[in-house]
Formats: sequence, C-alpha cells, structure tokens
Amino acid sequence: MNPFHSQSCNIAATRLVISERGISAQIIRKSGLAVNQTVYLDFIKRGVILFIKKHHSDGNFKFWPDLASFHYANTVVNYLIDQNIRFVQKCENPANVPQGKVYEKGWRAKNLDELRNKIRLCTRNMDQNLVQDFLAFTSKRLKNIRRNGLIEKR
Repeated sequence: MNPFHSQSCNIAATRLVISERGISAQIIRKSGLAVNQTVYLDFIKRGVILFIKKHHSDGNFKFWPDLASFHYANTVVNYLIDQNIRFVQKCENPANVPQGKVYEKGWRAKNLDELRNKIRLCTRNMDQNLVQDFLAFTSKRLKNIRRNGLIEKR
C-alpha cells in the first residue's frame, strides 16, 4: 500500500478548447494525483482534434499549449506531428508573457458532477461574440509582440 495515496485524492482534470470560431464540449477526466502525458494525450484526441476538424478544417490555426512538461512529452509531440497539427514549439513558447496568454485559474468542486455543472454554467453564460473578439485580439497581440518584442509597463 502506498502511504501517500488517499481515497480522498480524486483529482479531475478538465479541458475546454476555445478559439475565435467556437467553444468545444467540456472534457472531464479523473487524473489521479496529477495530469500526465497519458491524460493530456487523451484530451488532445478527444477534444482538440475533434474541435480542429469541426472549426478549423481549413488549417488556419496554430495550437498553443502552455509550458507544462507533459504538453511537450515525446508521445504528445509525435502525435501532434502525425496528425499535422501545427503547434507552438517549446523553444518558441514564452514562459512568462502575460501580455499574450489567456488567464487560467484552478476550480474546486466536491465531485465531478459539480464540476461539470460549473463548466456548463460558465460556457452557457459566455458571450460567444466576446470570446471571438477576445481571441481575435489575442492573435493580433501575439503578432505585435513578435514584430516589436515585449514592452513591459511599470
């Protein structure tokens, strides 16, 4: 028996794919103590790929993971390449560029049903036009950062 394992350590990982063309269905999965490359690859297969086929079949997109190590695991990178998914390479992915990233924040829920309901409520209440405008603006911000570099305001 593992002394560090507890029945109360039910951690769920959730993903939602958002682009200026739409919002995916939620994907929630029990992940044990942490998300790893296996869990993340499952998200890619069940969420990202389906979303891209539905909303970006013209190939006009670039997938942008954050810098979590499992996002760039060999199995994940090889799968993305095999699927012809253009993605931001790790060496091109800025570590701390809040001007370019979308804010992420962890959520707490008592169980998976409560988490699903919270996500449903949030996605139902999202203004699709606002999301699309925000993501279009994010693309413009990134192009500006690429052209002009970062200018830090203090």
